[in-house]
Amino acid sequence: MDGLVQLLPVQWVYWIAGVLLTGAGTLLVYLVKTAFGLLQDTYEELRLQRTNCLTTIQAQGKEQIALLREISESVSYLRGKNDAS
Repeated sequence: MDGLVQLLPVQWVYWIAGVLLTGAGTLLVYLVKTAFGLLQDTYEELRLQRTNCLTTIQAQGKEQIALLREISESVSYLRGKNDAS
């Protein structure tokens, strides 16, 4: 019985240490999963914004090409009028 009483407190220390380490590990995994979820949400939002931006730039590019074509035609017309004078 004496040996059992002496071992019991040591076993409790190991049990408490094991529970604390398991809790700390679980908390760490939870924090990593939460951070990864936030990063995933941020990634999706940035991807959507990039797609919207590229679509807008593409549409503006087409408009700019049309305007440059009109300007070029106007300049060509004006040069033709000046050359005829």
